[in-house]
Amino acid sequence: MVIYMKRVVRKTSIKTEKASGKTSSKKLSKNLFEWSSILTLPNFITSLRIIAAPFVMYMILNGRYAAAFIILLLAAITDSFDGKVARLLKQQSAFGAILDPIADVTLTTCTVIALLIQFQFPLWFGIIILSREAIIILGGLMCLFAKEYNLAKADIFGKLSRFFQLATIIIYILAYVLSYSALWIYILMYFTAILTLISAVIYLSRAFELIAGWKKKK
Repeated sequence: MVIYMKRVVRKTSIKTEKASGKTSSKKLSKNLFEWSSILTLPNFITSLRIIAAPFVMYMILNGRYAAAFIILLLAAITDSFDGKVARLLKQQSAFGAILDPIADVTLTTCTVIALLIQFQFPLWFGIIILSREAIIILGGLMCLFAKEYNLAKADIFGKLSRFFQLATIIIYILAYVLSYSALWIYILMYFTAILTLISAVIYLSRAFELIAGWKKKK
């Protein structure tokens, strides 16, 4: 009877966890610097974007735009499946949740700064992108300070804005290499800028909610 009751309690707790979306396989590790959560394949894939960033910047600053285009394209592709690999291998972690936006910010920031320095990349567009990256960096520091890693997880607007940012930059570089100019590229820039601003506002609202919750805990 006791054994039966234990089984019932265990099954009930599992169902409750599934209903709330908090199964153990989906929980982020709270130990940020645990080696088992750092040395994983998804984190290695993510780190490739950080490694690629200075190479992209170097190629652009030295006028090798075709090489920069190839490296940036390959680096951007890693952003589409590192999360899928983490879920497939059940290797989601707090470290990975922090590393992913750091990799995105590093790659995007280095590329945009190099483009602004080297040739006529629209200044207004570059400022919007870099402003959002600065907000994400501050949010990441807040995550580390408050030990709340949910802020680092991108929402739908965050994912869309990141996708369109990289796509727009890659298309812009390719158009420069091919000496191609078209109105639709600038329309894409305006659309990406709007998505980026919406994403930044949502991210800031989530950050303020985190601060308010952290103050209540104190």
